[in-house]
Amino acid sequence: MSEAAYIRASGLADLAAASTRARGMRPRIEDRVLPTLLEAAGAEPAPEMQGRSFWPLLAGEDWQPAECIFAEMTFHQYYDPMRCVRTERLKYIRNFEMGPGVHVPSDIKRTPAYIENIERIYVPSHHPYEELYDLAADPVERNNVAGEAGYSELKARLSRVLADWMRRTGDPLLSGPVGSPFYRKSIGDLPA
Repeated sequence: MSEAAYIRASGLADLAAASTRARGMRPRIEDRVLPTLLEAAGAEPAPEMQGRSFWPLLAGEDWQPAECIFAEMTFHQYYDPMRCVRTERLKYIRNFEMGPGVHVPSDIKRTPAYIENIERIYVPSHHPYEELYDLAADPVERNNVAGEAGYSELKARLSRVLADWMRRTGDPLLSGPVGSPFYRKSIGDLPA
């Protein structure tokens, strides 16, 4: 069972959301389920685990969210590597390929909502090299401000934070394009 499925099935997401709403806080993505379950069971998370426990929040104790969170995607339906760092106010995305500007998974393309809104959803384009969104001014991320002079220092700072995280976590993109699992299996199955 995936972590997301476990969160939904177990009710932990509802419990965390209710607790944070009651205390005037929002649940944050960087607070992972596995470290929380380990702490609740009295076990220590492995040092290489990146997620932080939100057990103190559930237990009604003091808890501070991280200053920033990170996200990554390399494959979804195709090779489309991107990395992201998000703060309370800003979201910076670095794209490593020229994937389509709007990615709609094939299962969604079969839904009535997609079919009815195809003109609004699909605009022929590709990812920009960098994306920066001011979430306070643009919470639905429609205005990429990465090229605006007033954001150049913030963009440079977030780019450094993201690069440091990629190095710290041994991101495979730092060594070049990542082969798909299908490619690795196909190469591995070639006769000697």
